[in-house]
Amino acid sequence: TKKDPPRAVAASPAVNAVGLAAGDVHACAVTSSGGMSCWGSNPFGQLGNNTTNAALSPTAVTGLSSGIPTTGAGRIAAGAN
Repeated sequence: TKKDPPRAVAASPAVNAVGLAAGDVHACAVTSSGGMSCWGSNPFGQLGNNTTNAALSPTAVTGLSSGIPTTGAGRIAAGAN
């Protein structure tokens, strides 16, 4: 299977990530403020932004702008889809 090489993702405004999870074609980050942003492919709504549109840069997850623990139990996982 051909995979694209890793590359930097520009975030505007900057996302100060304290946790990161990657699926096959998408990734999500917990921010230092306890929110979550995701980017990548989105055919099943895995970015959590109420669309199925892909996002090339971090996009806020609807309803998760704060409240995720940034230490200890604040763990995230991203499955294949």
